[in-house]
Amino acid sequence: HVLLDPKYTLGGGQVVATDEFVGMHGGIGICIETGQALDLSRLNAIKNDILTVLRDEINLELEEENYCPSEVDVDIKHTISTAVEKDQNTLSSSSPPRRSLKQFVLEEAILLDECGFDWASIDGEIAGSYNFQLVSAGSPIGYCHLGGKDNGSYGENSDSASSVVPISRPFDSYLLFPKIQKLFVHGKPVVWLAKSVSEAEQQSIA
Repeated sequence: HVLLDPKYTLGGGQVVATDEFVGMHGGIGICIETGQALDLSRLNAIKNDILTVLRDEINLELEEENYCPSEVDVDIKHTISTAVEKDQNTLSSSSPPRRSLKQFVLEEAILLDECGFDWASIDGEIAGSYNFQLVSAGSPIGYCHLGGKDNGSYGENSDSASSVVPISRPFDSYLLFPKIQKLFVHGKPVVWLAKSVSEAEQQSIA
């Protein structure tokens, strides 16, 4: 996936990421989420993803080359280096295959306020369980508790006199960077919402 943030929604309208700073000053800033920093088992796959973006999305001409992790990389952990060696056995000298990357654009963040927030259930799954989880237009993303909670759930311990209000949006929302309840901070996002971008919309955003 490629996630676009033309309105700097991630930082509340402010430039907060290195790739955004580079983009503001005439460069091409790319941020790639790779998971656990110490897990080197997918280095080649990550490199191929980066090359795909540079070649297919930015039209850069790249030389074909093999990727070999440095000794420093593979010595970080013995168990990880074993995984890297197994991955090395599958490397090819050819460039990564050309493929279409689905694009999304950040629309807004849902902030935690005095009403609290609790995740809704989506077809038996709890919303906010993983990135790019889809919530259909009009379906509840979560619930706030009017007149009740300062930080967290409206559940069994909530005031029965307060009103539970569903939080939804009139567009299909993809959930990004959802927070679990113990990481909720008043005034900070509990989740960011993104929309899928069509090819026509991609041109206008660019």
